[in-house]
Amino acid sequence: MFTVRVCAVIRRGDEVLLNLDTQLPEPHWVLPGGRARFGEPTRDGAVREIREEVGVEPQLERLLWVVDLFFGTAHSLELFWLVSLDADSAPMRSTAPFLSPEDDRFVLEWHRLDTLPRLLPVFLPDALRALPDEPTYVVCVE
Repeated sequence: MFTVRVCAVIRRGDEVLLNLDTQLPEPHWVLPGGRARFGEPTRDGAVREIREEVGVEPQLERLLWVVDLFFGTAHSLELFWLVSLDADSAPMRSTAPFLSPEDDRFVLEWHRLDTLPRLLPVFLPDALRALPDEPTYVVCVE
C-alpha cells in the first residue's frame, strides 16, 4: 500500500498542536493532516485537511520535511508544512482539548515541545524542537 499524506506543524510559542484518533487499537498522537487526493496538489491538500480537521483557514508558510515513511508493508510519502493560524481563532485560544469539527473521534490538543507524548512518526519529537531552515528529506522506518 502506498499513500501520500500532508501534515501541519502548527506551533503556539513552545507548544505544538497534536491530533489523537481515539478509535485506533493503539492510540498515538500525530500532527493534523491526512491523505492527499489523487490529482490534488499536496499544498492544496494540506490546506483542505487543516480546514477540515482544525476548522479554520490556515496559512501555509513553508515546507519543512519530505518523509519516506515505511511501516510494516505500507509506504507513505509525507509532506510536513509549517502552518500558521489566525491568533484570534478558537484553536489558537484553546487551553483544553477540543474535538475536530470533521469527526468527533479526533481530539486536538496543544502539547509542550519539551514533554511530547508518544508521537508518530518517531523522528518528530526531536525534529519539532529545531525546525529546519530548508526542506529536509527524511527516511523513517516504524
